[in-house]
Amino acid sequence: MKKRFSLLFLLLFVFSTSYSQIKIKELPADNSYQADSVNFSNTLTRKMIPLNSDWKVFVEDSKTSSVNIRVPSKFNSDKSIIYQRALGIDTSWISNHFFKIHFLGISYLVDIYLNDLILVKKTAGDIPFTIELPNELINIEDGNILTLKISDELDSRSTIPLHQRFLFPKDSGGILREVFLEVIPKEHLELLNYSAEFNKKRTSAKINFDFSIDYIYKKRDRSKYRLGVTLVDPLGNIAYERNLFPDKTKKLASHNITLKNIELWSPENPNNYVAKFTLTKNDSVVDEIQKNLIFYDLQKNEDGLLLNGKKLTLQGVTYIISDENYGSLIGYRQLREDLQIIKNLGVNSIRFAKSTPHPFALNICQELGLFAFVEMPLNSFPESFADDTNFKDRATEYFKDLYQAYFDHPIVLGIGLGGSYIADSAPQSRFITDLLNTVKKNNKLTYASFIGYPTKAVEGLDLYGVELYSPNMVRVQNKLESSVQSLGASKIFISGATYPSYKGNTNGYLNEFSIEGQAKFFEETINLSKSLKSAGFFINSMFDYYGDFNSLYTKYSTNNYYQIGILAADRNVNRIGYNVIQSKLKKANRITIPLGSKVDDAPLFFIFMGLGLSIFMGVLVNSKKKFREDAIRALLRPYNFFADIRDHRIMSGVHSAILMVILAGAHALLLNNLFYYLRSNLLYDKLLIAFGNPSIIDFVSYFAWNPVEAFFLLFAISLLSFLVISILIKWASFFIRTKIYYRNIFFTIVWAYLPVVILLPLTMVLYRILEINMFNTYLYIFLFLYFIWTIQRLLKGIYVIFDVGPVRVYFFAILLFLILVGGTLAYYQFTYASIDYIINTFNQFKHL
Repeated sequence: MKKRFSLLFLLLFVFSTSYSQIKIKELPADNSYQADSVNFSNTLTRKMIPLNSDWKVFVEDSKTSSVNIRVPSKFNSDKSIIYQRALGIDTSWISNHFFKIHFLGISYLVDIYLNDLILVKKTAGDIPFTIELPNELINIEDGNILTLKISDELDSRSTIPLHQRFLFPKDSGGILREVFLEVIPKEHLELLNYSAEFNKKRTSAKINFDFSIDYIYKKRDRSKYRLGVTLVDPLGNIAYERNLFPDKTKKLASHNITLKNIELWSPENPNNYVAKFTLTKNDSVVDEIQKNLIFYDLQKNEDGLLLNGKKLTLQGVTYIISDENYGSLIGYRQLREDLQIIKNLGVNSIRFAKSTPHPFALNICQELGLFAFVEMPLNSFPESFADDTNFKDRATEYFKDLYQAYFDHPIVLGIGLGGSYIADSAPQSRFITDLLNTVKKNNKLTYASFIGYPTKAVEGLDLYGVELYSPNMVRVQNKLESSVQSLGASKIFISGATYPSYKGNTNGYLNEFSIEGQAKFFEETINLSKSLKSAGFFINSMFDYYGDFNSLYTKYSTNNYYQIGILAADRNVNRIGYNVIQSKLKKANRITIPLGSKVDDAPLFFIFMGLGLSIFMGVLVNSKKKFREDAIRALLRPYNFFADIRDHRIMSGVHSAILMVILAGAHALLLNNLFYYLRSNLLYDKLLIAFGNPSIIDFVSYFAWNPVEAFFLLFAISLLSFLVISILIKWASFFIRTKIYYRNIFFTIVWAYLPVVILLPLTMVLYRILEINMFNTYLYIFLFLYFIWTIQRLLKGIYVIFDVGPVRVYFFAILLFLILVGGTLAYYQFTYASIDYIINTFNQFKHL
């Protein structure tokens, strides 16, 4: 099967190679971005040269094993990977031009060299950035080599994102997006900013353009230069055209124009202007740049947001890119298709959650009519980190880079600080404020997403997002109303309404976690947002996607597939949730979601296996009178029973072995019930992620979601545990004078666990009782005390057959427990800060 898949990927031009356990995968060539003729094409004076092919990739210090690839590409390795290619710089350009390289996305840490000389070391973190190549470092004769040393290893304390990531997309290192070399004349201009001031009716506007003309400022004779401005309206007509003389005394040039009959941009009418700015010298063009411009009037007041004089309610989805094979790699064509599906849904906004957006995506959003919300991929960090200097410095650096990269894009309406902050947490509120104070705010909204319902204002924050995971809308509404009353409806929005749909299509929405149940939840979310007159909502997410950690909450899968999207990964729009949302947002005919009837999901396997083990036990009890007497004695008078074992009274090894099998089955079935009940528990899922070990999550998640297979595995583990415990006790017996026989240890362990068999009737119905959710707390307490009683019986048996005092056995048992548990927790705390994450998880769930 694997060979077939590998052949299929090869036929699809997917390059995949592996050496030294390093896997590299490249995205098939997609040059359709050239359709974006304004932002990624040549002008009369500038060249935009793609650097997407002819890269050599190798592990550091292993250049001889290099392979040739294209970018975008990704790798999965804890080693540093070298990307290297030649730069084809025409020597005739050097005297009159300078050069910039635009990296649209690199992950994670990168050192950039030109001809083996370091240019920059930075935490790229998927954020687009640009570097200038110093002309003095460019070789004229020998050619030029661009080298990138990239490492991608997230940790639990300092990277953004952190290692522990709940429902995050796949993380990969590499050059994840396109790279361009821009050739710019030394005599050039740069558009720094533009703004619009509208008249009352918004029929005309005064547009101000700010240019940098620093190079020209240094010239003695500036009278030769002219600055030309041309605006082309959405219909292709010239709306404005004029030449002007730069001010001889300033490094910056400003130009104000009055644009009549202005076509405003809005999600309903995404009117785009094309602006061309030219710099001429003696009537010859020395530089020309083109930009897509949009004009809209956004106002913010106590009642909310006003767009072009009309109330703007955010109606959006989260968009998370994470393919099973390519991870976050995506081509322009697929990006446009995805965003067109989102636009057809009827939304007006996209929240790029848990990753940064591709610059192509922002340009497409501007064209289609979708506001973009961009944020740090920071989620669920412990409160203790908020005051940690190292973490705070790294987060600040990341946020400043993020803000610098996206703040001047007109389609970006909001810039966020991540998600799953604890509502009203003082340390995290200070953290948010401190980060916001490091950037100069402009007209962008700032927001953060919270677990819980915030009621206290955070300085500098414009919008407060609330994450919804509960289908109980009555309870959610009551909680949200308290936030609205405290902060105001215009400041509260639903930042992520999440509902798994792993059950697929059923007969109606009464079946939780079905596609129909998801559609009902999304419909109620929209209604709730409207009834509260909140700032809006974002449904999480548009498409199913893949991650690095398995998830109990979204169902176990071998490929870490998160089934929370409005649409599945195949993008098929024929789905009731999509149709329901579309009809609500476009005010079309209401789509009726079938009520259906709840399907019982309790596995019959529990009943059959519990019944079989009970019958087996009944046969065993009635097989011999001696066994019945031993069982009663072991339960009611354990001290005397274990004393009989110590004194070598006759015991049936066969019956004890059969009892061990039944006990192992009862123990496995009990755990099976608990695992299955907790299979979609959000708290349980996040606690597992706190340990940061994907193998643990895979193990537990598999057990929870595959009850039949899990039973037999747990049965085998239970049988093995009898052997392991007996070996440990036998080893401990070497430290006492009394000779202890292995068969006595075996009998003691088996009969000490005899109370487990009494729970067999409970194991047949335990899942159903837990589903009622009325006695769960008492049931958990009962099972815990029952477990303590069983352990106490085992310890009693040990000190009886060892013929030592009970205090000694209890002391060493507690010491061993503390060493094992404490050592494990210390290891995970040191490696993954697990205790901090566990505390944070419980703090989060106090607010849900």
